[in-house]
Amino acid sequence: MKTHYLGHINATNPLKLKKPFVNEPCTKCDIFNICSSRCLYTNITKRWNPKAYSSVCDTVQNLIGAITKELSRIKKDHSTWKSMSERFRIHEV
Repeated sequence: MKTHYLGHINATNPLKLKKPFVNEPCTKCDIFNICSSRCLYTNITKRWNPKAYSSVCDTVQNLIGAITKELSRIKKDHSTWKSMSERFRIHEV
């Protein structure tokens, strides 16, 4: 596991992180341009068999599908929240 450690979130300069390289099957996936190997740990470590790896990938594909399906509502809700926060001086966390 230490070979995959990039640094501590509180102590490591993000500009000095070594770049992890993503390999197949991620780079051959239809949603790679959106996902960008969201399951990077899974891609790099290759600890599971192809069926288990596919299950991890399926969860990310389902998440992206669900968000895409609701994107117009999300944008509308965000716009409403932004308008309300400006009106009532509510600061986003």
